[in-house]
Amino acid sequence: LALSKQAHLLKSMSLSAGAARLAGLCEAIELGGKAGRADILERIPDITQLATATCDTMGQRLSTRLAARAV
Repeated sequence: LALSKQAHLLKSMSLSAGAARLAGLCEAIELGGKAGRADILERIPDITQLATATCDTMGQRLSTRLAARAV
């Protein structure tokens, strides 16, 4: 259940940031955890990779916007 709770929190934050793919993966993990599916643990590397890629993309976009404003 702890995994489901953490996945729910990350899903909510992802939706707030507009990261729909990450939110969808979080939801799958959340629901799988609530259903007691042990195989859902295999998705943790997927969420780690997608979360990292999402943060990198958001950082690049923010840097580009800030650089454009400085001109």
